[in-house]
Formats: sequence, C-alpha cells, structure tokens
Amino acid sequence: MPGRRMPTNIAEGSKCQSAADYARFLNIAEASLAETEYLPLLAFDLGYVSNEGHQPIAAEIDEVARMLNALRVKVEQSDPQLWTQGSRRSTRGSGASVSTTYQVAA
Repeated sequence: MPGRRMPTNIAEGSKCQSAADYARFLNIAEASLAETEYLPLLAFDLGYVSNEGHQPIAAEIDEVARMLNALRVKVEQSDPQLWTQGSRRSTRGSGASVSTTYQVAA
C-alpha cells in the first residue's frame, strides 16, 4: 500500500549515518508519495470521487510533497561533518527501545 511506504522510508532513512543515505531514503519517500498522489486522481478520473472530494486530498498531498522536498534538499546541502550521532546504547534483551538521534546543523 503506497500510503504506508512514504513514512516508513522517512523513518528508516532517519536512522542512516550519513546525509547522503538519508537523502536517498527521502527521495524514495518522494516516489512513494507520487504513487499516493496518483490514486485519488485515478478515483476522480474514474468518477468515484467528486472534484469537491478530490481537491482537499490533492492540496494536502501537495503540501506534504513540498515539505518532503524541502527536507531532502536541506539534507543534501548539509555539510557531512555537521552530522552528529546522538547516544546509541544497546538495550538488547532489556525490553527497552533503542534511541538514536541524528541532527542536521542549520
């Protein structure tokens, strides 16, 4: 289902250890969003959804696409040396979740 792949790629990419890898996952998320954009358009073209029903969905998808593109461009333009990895601790077997934070300096 295309609607699930976009956020999954963003989440997976956010754990990458380089800006280039993260940007690649963001680009994959953009492609998944394009699939998601197509489905309501198809439903409209086939007459399953009215223009009034299609327009709000299309506007929201367009807004998400702009934000995602801006994030990818910002990540691609970031200095690789500014990427810092937060604390990564092993919690294997403890039932706790592993938390890793990456930050892009502005």
